[in-house]
Amino acid sequence: MLGWQLLSLAGVVPSANAFSHQDGIDPFWIQVKETTNFSISRSVKAGLPQILAYQWGEDTPIELPKTIWKELEKLLFAYCEQEIGKPLQSVKFLNSII
Repeated sequence: MLGWQLLSLAGVVPSANAFSHQDGIDPFWIQVKETTNFSISRSVKAGLPQILAYQWGEDTPIELPKTIWKELEKLLFAYCEQEIGKPLQSVKFLNSII
């Protein structure tokens, strides 16, 4: 969750406000699909704005199915690796202990 919010703050991912106004969202999803080679589910597209708009300290949790969280995690790692241009060491480490 925090990873997506940090990418949004850095300007790599549109802001929650952009998602709520559908401002530049389609080109973003096209770019993500092209750079990661992942097909992105409608559920992920619907869930990401909730994550970006989440205010830390709120008492209300974001309730998404486990499959959506997994898809968002895989997409985040793949997108970050493409943007950075090299493998994420933390992901390599986590995969080595699984």
